[in-house]
Amino acid sequence: MNRILKRPMFRMGGAAEGITSGLDQPRKQYSVGSNPFSSAREMGMATARSAIPQLLPTDNLNEPDATNKTTLEQLQEAADFKPLTGRQELARFLIPFGLDFATRTPAGGGMSGLLSTAAGAAKTPAEMLFERKDKDKDFQRKLRLQAAGIDIDKLSKEEERKFQENLLDKELKAKAAETDKLIQSRENIAAMKAEDDGVYQVLLEKYVENDLPPQVAKRAALFSTQQADNLRSAVGGTRYGGVLEFDVRDPNNQKTIKKLFNGKVVYDPYEDNYKYIVIRDGEVFFDEFNSIADIKFPDPKTTEQKEIIDQAEKTRKAKIFGLDMDDPN
Repeated sequence: MNRILKRPMFRMGGAAEGITSGLDQPRKQYSVGSNPFSSAREMGMATARSAIPQLLPTDNLNEPDATNKTTLEQLQEAADFKPLTGRQELARFLIPFGLDFATRTPAGGGMSGLLSTAAGAAKTPAEMLFERKDKDKDFQRKLRLQAAGIDIDKLSKEEERKFQENLLDKELKAKAAETDKLIQSRENIAAMKAEDDGVYQVLLEKYVENDLPPQVAKRAALFSTQQADNLRSAVGGTRYGGVLEFDVRDPNNQKTIKKLFNGKVVYDPYEDNYKYIVIRDGEVFFDEFNSIADIKFPDPKTTEQKEIIDQAEKTRKAKIFGLDMDDPN
């Protein structure tokens, strides 16, 4: 017990040390409104120190992925612009305010002097704060306008791309339809050719059996499968005579010609041309053409006049020889 009481804290007199430091000073009466700081400088420095942590960067663990950011957010990131939070704005106000308040000459004593000093210290920081907020708003407005323009441009390009894709799709469908039509046409032509080949062989055998020479029979079969309809369309059904299956210049075939081909246009496979056959006064006459396009019929008036002239000439010759056409006796 005696050893314990000999410790410095129990000695009489001297300064208080250790855990009793400060107990030898009179207690400050905060309850009656005394200033908790020993001086205005200490108060200003404390205010500035309390605001400093708000300016330090913090890690944002919930930052959205860049792929999900809006155009405005991407522009803000590219411009290295981040809107200040309320706490950061307050800190930007309090730091210059605290420093100014700590170094400013008091405007007077008592509470009114303290308020005047504080108001003077807050004037410049407040102006800086409002100017900063106005600049931030203006910059934000420009970024929003630029972001809106980019979004509109993207939308226009997307619509243009969709339009081009739709147009290309229509063109591809049209080309596909045209290709299908071409394929179908070729298939039809191939089928017709195969059919024509079959008809050609049948007709060729027919003409050969009718004693036409081989080359003549080939030309007759070829005309029947390829040019018969063209000739019928060109001269009309009443003048279409088909294919001659005999030599038109053979006198033995005159009777058949007179009976079947008067006023007809026929294809002559012997001479490989077209003939317009006319019977006049019991005799066979014909005009020859090398192609269907060359076929032309004589003017009926000219033909009639020629027949009248020919008849008058025959009557004149008969009278010269003492014959009367009206009285043959």
